[in-house]
Amino acid sequence: MLIIVATIVFGIFAIRIDRQSDLTGSIPSSHPLLQEYAAFTEEYGSNRSVVVVACSDDIFAPPSMQALDRITNSLTDLPFVVSVSSLTNLVDMQGTPDGLLSGPIIPELPQSAADTDLLRASILSNPWYSGNMVAADGQSTLILVNLEYSSVFEESARMLDEITAAVDAANANDALAVHYAGTIVMEQQINRFLDTDVLLLIPVVVFCIVLVLFLTLRSWQGVLLPLVTVLISVIWTLGIMSIIGRPLSFLGYVLPVLLVAVGSAYGIHIVARYQEGIRRGQSGKEAVDNAITSTGAAIWMAALTTVAGFGSLVFSQMEMFKDFGAFSALGVAISFLISITFIPAILRLLPDKPAKAVAPTAKPKRRNGFIHFTENALGHLAAWSAKHYGLVSLFVLVLVLAALLGWPRLTTTFDPGDFLPAHSDHRVAEQIVNDGFGGSVELDVLVKGDLNDPAFLKDLVAMQDAVTAMGIQRPLSIADLIIKTNRALHNDDPQYAVVPEEPGVIPQLLFLLSLSGSPDEMLRFTNFDQTEARLSMRVSNVMHTTERAALLAKVKDSASSIFGAEASITVTGSPIIEMVMMDIIREEQVQNIAISLITVLLIVVVFFLSFVAGAACLSPIVATIVLVFGFMGWAGVPLNTATAIIASLATGIGVDYSIHFYQRYKEERRHGLSMDEAIAETGRTSGLAIISNALSVGAGFGVLLLSGLTIFRSFGGMLALSMALTALGSITLLPAVIKLHARFFGDKVLLKRKEDRNV
Repeated sequence: MLIIVATIVFGIFAIRIDRQSDLTGSIPSSHPLLQEYAAFTEEYGSNRSVVVVACSDDIFAPPSMQALDRITNSLTDLPFVVSVSSLTNLVDMQGTPDGLLSGPIIPELPQSAADTDLLRASILSNPWYSGNMVAADGQSTLILVNLEYSSVFEESARMLDEITAAVDAANANDALAVHYAGTIVMEQQINRFLDTDVLLLIPVVVFCIVLVLFLTLRSWQGVLLPLVTVLISVIWTLGIMSIIGRPLSFLGYVLPVLLVAVGSAYGIHIVARYQEGIRRGQSGKEAVDNAITSTGAAIWMAALTTVAGFGSLVFSQMEMFKDFGAFSALGVAISFLISITFIPAILRLLPDKPAKAVAPTAKPKRRNGFIHFTENALGHLAAWSAKHYGLVSLFVLVLVLAALLGWPRLTTTFDPGDFLPAHSDHRVAEQIVNDGFGGSVELDVLVKGDLNDPAFLKDLVAMQDAVTAMGIQRPLSIADLIIKTNRALHNDDPQYAVVPEEPGVIPQLLFLLSLSGSPDEMLRFTNFDQTEARLSMRVSNVMHTTERAALLAKVKDSASSIFGAEASITVTGSPIIEMVMMDIIREEQVQNIAISLITVLLIVVVFFLSFVAGAACLSPIVATIVLVFGFMGWAGVPLNTATAIIASLATGIGVDYSIHFYQRYKEERRHGLSMDEAIAETGRTSGLAIISNALSVGAGFGVLLLSGLTIFRSFGGMLALSMALTALGSITLLPAVIKLHARFFGDKVLLKRKEDRNV
């Protein structure tokens, strides 16, 4: 009753859990590059924006321009919108015989074909707008909507919904084809896919686990009891997260699937041993007591090692990994506690059958059909592996060496846009923006310097030329504004479209710019006291992370070369943050593997009071990690925010199989069986529970292959492969290692057991 009441309470809180939409919120605030980015956004704005991509056959045609104007006005009226920039509301300066004239770049919307032709020629011939606000082919334009900052999922979702509603209402008769791009759009679309996945995948996971449990354990106890425990653990874990105020991050969406898949293990082993006792003729009470005493230590140790493997992620720098490690470990602990309390309690409530008189040497009642065949096959497989220990060890060694050759090919990436399928609206919009405008992700270079110095401004122009040569489209800076103002001051004479040579002229141009032009536009490219210049450019959000990393390195090198190594230069923007996350993932990979393996090794060594036993139990795990990452390298599956944690998860989950095998092996040795007999009997008895567990866990992770997000498909596939390899390794490689050790160092276990019997 207590468990039921607690589940209801935690369930109420679980449905209220917050979600985190800002992927960069996972980086520690103390990271210097994140602090630079925070300082940049404080000075120049939050950079949380939505890019509205408006397309038509001719964006300058009257219907298109009228729709564009309506959309711009509607978006400007939204209370959370800081600013809107589009062709219909931008202000520019023009030179006239009487001086500078400030006004909108489009004083009147075109009404005729002639007006359209004049407007097209005017805009597309202006390098400030062509390729920046409107594509060179005149078929698409951008509306940049800057928003108030919010990292709360629901708040960002509400903003985006109101923006799309305003655009739809203003886009009468669908005069424009509209798409949406930008980080907020990407995050929201990812989260919406996640919502869909959760609704779809959890029932599918439950179905797969039910099917596996039924096929292997063939009883309602074996199906319902492990399943109920994991569902309770999911509810408790999410409820606790909600109570202490931790949001559900992008990676946190995997938690329910993970706990449902992993948490069933403890119930499976209890029910399997209970059923074995019933088949041996024990009463229900005796079978329950025997299941707890015989599996309790192994289950406790399996839970502890799983908690340790998952918990190793709390040492990460990234909050996303810390939360995932902490709460997945908590969920596993809850599953264990409920399994050893709730399941025995339910089994004890079943009608008790009196024990049958069974001879001490009697074999348990055999099951017929598929189960009997599987038990015998697993027993023969374990025995064969022990007999041919050299061949098995050599085969695994060859596989490991081949896999190690794939490790140098392993790449690291953090490309959130690539998480989405190619047909998603965000990916379509990003491709349009990438083709026509160079990309939707802003990259900024901040340089300290004297804006009144012509040499400094010329260096800015040189830097713009350098990044343009790298393929970055139309970078902008304060030098462009000064050049444009200088030309306008001289009646738009093209020969004055240069940085003035006289230092005294530049302060006058800046003053005129602040009066006649748009002060907000000027402040986009310099700080308030005009001691810093901002070079702003767009880079592709479709570009692969490794390509973007190489591009950023070139930008940094060019800035140092042009402005000098002693200059104060900051390269920032969301691409930099993505690079930081990529670096953390790469740097922490070895750390995660080492911490999880060492921690689990120590626990197993203490449990079995033998370093040899600990090393033997970890041998299938080490081989699995090498093989999986080697396969990823050869297959081109990158390390990312999901696949980076596979080693910790595989260690925490996979070692359970080895522990159960080795514990049962020791038990059979204590009963007087020889090494070969004990290995065969262990494979026959515990092998089925191990395979059942691995199949249920692997099926749970394999369901992620149905996810709409590519990152979860690769994550689920690699984890399912890990489960298959660790389970297979515990039944093949572990017996071979046990026999290999006995071959070279003697059968110490058997000798010790003989000494115990003599005493």
